Amino acid sequence: MQKDMESELLSQINPDSAVDLEKVNRYLSMVTLIQKLAKEAADEPMIVVHNGAQQYKKANPAVNEVNRLNTSLISLGKDMGLNAVPVAPKVEEVKSKGYSKDDLL
Repeated sequence: MQKDMESELLSQINPDSAVDLEKVNRYLSMVTLIQKLAKEAADEPMIVVHNGAQQYKKANPAVNEVNRLNTSLISLGKDMGLNAVPVAPKVEEVKSKGYSKDDLL
């Protein structure tokens, strides 16, 4: 998937521009980080913090990092002139996750 994304990004920029190539590399690095952090956050959304004799749970900081990186990724995409249109999930995907129209507000 990474190679497909790289090819698609390279087709949308000036391949002779060092700045554009750097932006593509940065974009791909951010995507990789987001994927790793999202997996960690999904595997362990709450973490246990040990502070001396105290022990408590808190939200995994990876969740906030995913959100921060996602915002940066969107901004970088706009800066690169990418015209990514959000794609709604397919009906089969939604049904397989057990969602229904009653879940909507």
